[in-house]
Amino acid sequence: TTITMGSIFSSSEYKVEDHRVSDRKLFDSYIADGKFNDLSGKVVGITGTSAGSLGFFVAEVAIKKNVKILLLLNRNSGSAQKGKDGLETIIKDAGSNTDLKVVTIDMQDLESVKKAGAEVNKIASENGGLDILVCNAGIMATKDKRTKDGFDVQMQTNQLSHFLLSQIT
Repeated sequence: TTITMGSIFSSSEYKVEDHRVSDRKLFDSYIADGKFNDLSGKVVGITGTSAGSLGFFVAEVAIKKNVKILLLLNRNSGSAQKGKDGLETIIKDAGSNTDLKVVTIDMQDLESVKKAGAEVNKIASENGGLDILVCNAGIMATKDKRTKDGFDVQMQTNQLSHFLLSQIT
């Protein structure tokens, strides 16, 4: 795909495919040059690791930085499964020993968050504790509606559930 961008003074073509290649090179260079600390022996949990999401790429960094246990906290969805599959491929291709574990969580249901928190605590306690929790899951531009807990769906998903999860893990 080529997009022509510009103004009355200049124009240029932007090739999406070229941008993806340069982004990947930049991403890989950040991992290789020590911008991220080694995570050997660490337990990391990340909410929202669907395929292609920011959480997915944070998980990729964790894998390439030798994380011991990587907890993927997602709702059941096709995109979450694609993310898990992609991360399993990264583990294999990197020759990593990362142990990938899925914890089902519905950020629009506080009981689900509590249950997921208990599961995270169980896994983490068996492995020296939870070292890092990345609160990434989120939604936007949704219709104005309430969760079953009575909160705005976007507020609960993006803030309240993450706050609860961070307090109980």
